[in-house]
Amino acid sequence: MKYDKINYSNVKAIKHEYKDGYYSVCCYVELLDMYVWFDVEIVDNDVECDWNKYIFFLDNNDDLKIRDFQENIEMFELIDSISVDYLCNNGLIYQGDGDDYKWYDKNKEIELV
Repeated sequence: MKYDKINYSNVKAIKHEYKDGYYSVCCYVELLDMYVWFDVEIVDNDVECDWNKYIFFLDNNDDLKIRDFQENIEMFELIDSISVDYLCNNGLIYQGDGDDYKWYDKNKEIELV
């Protein structure tokens, strides 16, 4: 399957974890019935993102499916946008003045949307 039918309406950020100074966001890609993890970190008021998975077993079809998905730049941009929006909407990061991003107080209790 090519990825042209995958868009914001059929990919959902479903949970996150915080560790070592960054968030990992889990996204469910409905059309592929697949979960992918995406790391989001704020460095010098800028958002830096990358795939969480980088080791793939060549004898594992699920790993190969994720690897192929991650190699597509449009899917990177889509998951990047969904992950950052998820963190903003849940009060974990926010966009300040201009394009500066900041962490919310990590000790503050939040209600996930």
